[in-house]
Amino acid sequence: MNLREQIEKEITDKVMTKLASERVELGLIDDLQKLQQEYSKIAIAAIQEKSKLQSSAKKLNSDLEKADKAIKLAQKKNEVLKSAAKNIGISVPEISKKVDQAENFNIDRLLKWSQKASQD
Repeated sequence: MNLREQIEKEITDKVMTKLASERVELGLIDDLQKLQQEYSKIAIAAIQEKSKLQSSAKKLNSDLEKADKAIKLAQKKNEVLKSAAKNIGISVPEISKKVDQAENFNIDRLLKWSQKASQD
């Protein structure tokens, strides 16, 4: 091999090494871009799911507040009914006992939980 061929071979080897290095770097950049796209999709899906859950929590909170008002109203009317029944000497209807049992239902705890969930 003469000097010219030897110089050409060295230059070619250096160029090929440099090109191989740049291909690796470009491949890494492509991999990073793919990962970024995947993570972006996951993040968007998570944000959408959180939004749906917050909407559900707000609806639950509204329903619990309505239920709480209904129970309190029923309890007030139940007290009137029990008083009237006692005044005329008749027994308290079965429904009245069920309203009393509803008082033990811890709706306040559920309301606090749903309000917190709808805010987070």
